[in-house]
Amino acid sequence: MALVGGGGSPNVSGGSNPAGTGSGLNYIGNHCYAYSGATESSTGGNTMLNFTTGSEYIRAKLTCNPSTKYADVDSAPAAFQLTMDGQIVGAIKFDNNASDTGGNYWEVNMIIPPYTKIEVEMDSTTDDGTYVGTAILEGRVYA
Repeated sequence: MALVGGGGSPNVSGGSNPAGTGSGLNYIGNHCYAYSGATESSTGGNTMLNFTTGSEYIRAKLTCNPSTKYADVDSAPAAFQLTMDGQIVGAIKFDNNASDTGGNYWEVNMIIPPYTKIEVEMDSTTDDGTYVGTAILEGRVYA
């Protein structure tokens, strides 16, 4: 009988749906990922990703995207915030002009230490309804 997780590699237990979206972290062999899916936010913020890593460290890339499919970036600005263990380590605000931020997404390359709580939040900075965005984290797990 094979060991869960392939004999020492993490198993797929960090998220609620290993093939889909959710706020948790998923493991496949030496890789990990998290897909928030289309997340609605209004003024006051909304959590997109929320998980705690295991005993390994992770080299990861986080991409946050204010969705132009569901909302017009030019008329509905948004802000994203990345926290590690409750401390803000990155944040960005998309203003009315997407070219002000260099494009319609925010990309962060990072090292995530073992046993670190990660939270990614999106806040709509407009008062006229909800805003939709996505967050994707992909990474390589090192023992």
